[in-house]
Parts: sequence; structure tokens; C-alpha cells
Amino acid sequence: MNTLFGGWAVTAVGSYQSGFPVQVYQANNNSGLFGSNQRPNLVAGVDPKTSGSNTDRVDAWLDPEAWTAADPFTLGDAPRTDTRVRTPFKKNWDIAIQKMQRLGQTSLMVRAEIINAFDDANFRGPNTAYGLASFSRVTEVGGFPRMVQLMARLAW
Repeated sequence: MNTLFGGWAVTAVGSYQSGFPVQVYQANNNSGLFGSNQRPNLVAGVDPKTSGSNTDRVDAWLDPEAWTAADPFTLGDAPRTDTRVRTPFKKNWDIAIQKMQRLGQTSLMVRAEIINAFDDANFRGPNTAYGLASFSRVTEVGGFPRMVQLMARLAW
């Protein structure tokens, strides 16, 4: 196989991950319970998911019209996690290219590794504290930026 490709080898690893259901909670805890999060109320018939690509939805991942604040000393009817909307989809590709070359009794390997080859931004989840000005905004990016690593190895 090494002679078929002239000593070249390509390796690729790809990963795709769907988002997780979001947990919307009310920013002000007026339930009278110590230390617990209060959930808002759901608005019937309003889909909390906004449309567009991940980049288009960064400033408005959730539709705030899908919830209302729970009254003081009551508990909202929103579920613990809302499966109608999820955190952003994540994808990543890492690619390595290497060449082996014999040099008499020794051999030389040259390798290039490209981490996050397509420079995909893996957005973190949106702010889910209902009632804050930053509610439904995605403000963080996770993972690595595109990186290239070069390596040479001489074996004798």
C-alpha cells in the first residue's frame, strides 16, 4: 500500500453532535423557595425556536414570546428541559497528511496536522435566564480555532 501512494497517508476524523435540550429558568426567583430556580410559564401555541443558520440566530436563539414570567410565590409550568429547542449543532474535522521517505538506512517522516480543518465555529448554548436583557443570546464559542501543526521525524 505504501508503494501505491508513494509513501503518502491521509487520515481524517470527523465528529457531528446534535445540540442538547435547553433549560429555561426565570432570572428573578420570586417563588419564595430558598435557593431553587423558578421556571417561567409556557405560552400555548408559540414555538420557541427561531429560524436561520447558527450564525443568523446568535443574537436571538430563542423566541422570548414563548414564555411569560411566573407570578410571585407560584411555580411556572415550563418543563425542566424544553425539547422543542436545542443548543447549537457542533461539527469538527481534523485531517493529517504524512509522507514517509527512506534515506538509505534511515527514514524521514514529515507530517502536517490540521485541527478544525474547516474552521467551524462551535457555538455554546444560549443564555436561558428568562427576564435578562441577554436572554437567548449565544455569547461563547467553544472548541479550537483552525490550527496547523508540522512535524518531522528522522529514524535511524
